[in-house]
Amino acid sequence: MQGDLPHTTRVLFLGGLTLSLEGLSRPSGPSGRHPSPSTATMGPTLPPNRRLLYGTAWKKDETAVLVFKAIQSGFTALDTACQPRHYREDLVGEGIRKAFAEGVLKHRSQIWIQTKFTRPTGQDPETAPYDMNASVEEQVHTSIKTSLKNLRHYADLDASSDEVYLDSLVLHSPFSDFKDTLTAWHTMSTYVPHRIRAIGISNIPHALLLDLYDAVDIKPSYVQVRFQPETNWEIPTRRFCATRGIGFQAHRVLKKKEDMLDSELIREVSAAVGVSRHVAMYLCVLGLGEYMTILGGPKSEGHMKEDVEGLEQFEKWSVEGQNRTVWDRYMARFKAMIGEE
Repeated sequence: MQGDLPHTTRVLFLGGLTLSLEGLSRPSGPSGRHPSPSTATMGPTLPPNRRLLYGTAWKKDETAVLVFKAIQSGFTALDTACQPRHYREDLVGEGIRKAFAEGVLKHRSQIWIQTKFTRPTGQDPETAPYDMNASVEEQVHTSIKTSLKNLRHYADLDASSDEVYLDSLVLHSPFSDFKDTLTAWHTMSTYVPHRIRAIGISNIPHALLLDLYDAVDIKPSYVQVRFQPETNWEIPTRRFCATRGIGFQAHRVLKKKEDMLDSELIREVSAAVGVSRHVAMYLCVLGLGEYMTILGGPKSEGHMKEDVEGLEQFEKWSVEGQNRTVWDRYMARFKAMIGEE
């Protein structure tokens, strides 16, 4: 369950699959299973600006200003964490509240908010949002309580009110002991589907993801993993996600990708669609399937608008002439580039 969002009314084509421009839907089916990736509409369907998650890590005291600018620029999905070491979740909330106060946002359903529970090894003792010696259950409950307070969209809202909710809560990384991972997951699950609409996991190896999926009743709605050649572009994990309606949140899509960004293919896509090379790279990654989303966090307002408007430009381009056929050829080349058949 993804929250109350408008119904789908328009579509965008990426890699032969339809992408809604308004609304958010999740394909239904027994146990979340779907047909093969070649024939299915896969994973949560997100409009272009919700297939781009605005990442808020490492922005420190600039966080509130940058979050507000990102929302102004058209981002409607945010990713943060209750991890003071790398995030200012409290300032993410401040940026959201400013967007509501100034009328940029009018309804909670207009912004999709994801945060994370981070285990003790990812926290600094002096800033941890919970007692480092508490049980895993207590740590999860305390972290969620803090996140709901930090991310409420109006300052005068009681964080315990049903009006305050998270669209997604991600387990930042598995615990070293799988039993603790399951404990954290089951504790997170008790909030679904009301205070937390969906839960997911980040930084998880493929084999462990399979173990988690088989062991839990409430399945992950999202998996957030680096998109990089060192892990074979996460092809096994992405295939698993695609066939089970799990959204794959790719991060570090541009990091150390200079050769790809300078490749003939990305240059051709950039020129044909009329977007920057980094947006062309985003389009190719998103073209791998509707289950794909991209996590990025530009600090420049110009780059923020470039990202959002680039996907809108693709929408216009994709319905002109034979461009859908052209795009299918581009995607075949991109898949060959990353070894995906």
